Amino acid sequence: MLLLGLKKIADMILNKFSYPVNYPGLRIETAYIKRNYPDNQIPGSIVCIGDSNTFGWNYRYQFSYPELLEKKLNACNANVKVLNCGIGGNTISDGYERFKNDILFFNPETAVINFGLNDGMLIKLNRNNNIKKKSNLLYELNNNYYGLKVEPGSFKSYLENMVKKLQDNLIKVILVGLYKINKVKSGIVYSGDKKLVSLQNAVYKQYDNYIKELALKNNVIFFDLWNKLDNYEKIKNCIQNDGFHLKAEGYKLIADNLCSIILKNCFFK
Repeated sequence: MLLLGLKKIADMILNKFSYPVNYPGLRIETAYIKRNYPDNQIPGSIVCIGDSNTFGWNYRYQFSYPELLEKKLNACNANVKVLNCGIGGNTISDGYERFKNDILFFNPETAVINFGLNDGMLIKLNRNNNIKKKSNLLYELNNNYYGLKVEPGSFKSYLENMVKKLQDNLIKVILVGLYKINKVKSGIVYSGDKKLVSLQNAVYKQYDNYIKELALKNNVIFFDLWNKLDNYEKIKNCIQNDGFHLKAEGYKLIADNLCSIILKNCFFK
């Protein structure tokens, strides 16, 4: 009981100053909403589930795209609550595991799904005599082999199952695509090696196409972020210095476009 009390006090302090931390995994603000709505009823809600870019990595809550989206929609008299269920480092399999707790729990009208950057991330493999190049599974560059966190087949399967479950629950779906990056994460640092970045972007484009194809197949909306960040200047303005995560301008771009999509399709009347 004492530990729970201390944890609650710590949560309240962190929440007051809106530090960009997780609890438990989610933004503090979302965790408090969960506790305040035990009956699972948050009228007119949108749940945004994804990785660090949904979470708003390195930024306070008010700069995350779910929070910006809520403000924009309510400025247009939509009267909705947008919930941030992003967790840094998550893949689509992680999102699928918390599908019930972090989407269905809120009984939303709409779900925005944004995964892929961690799923399609190239992971350098230790060289050994057993490595064999396999189509779509291993990539070779400069005598090094790279694997993926979540293979294409699994990524598509998880995402499609998630979309179908949302549709079965009469929840509208928006799928957000990927974007080009400037650096590739290698261990704890980010590499700007041009060949490696080019290979990583080629893989991300494949995953972006998977998302787009799945959206078309299941008759759900696809937000083409790749083509919104279609030139060097836009990428430079919208991506943090690590060359990987979005920054405030990137979050604003997503919020602006999602707001237009939601209003155009009359998701809320």
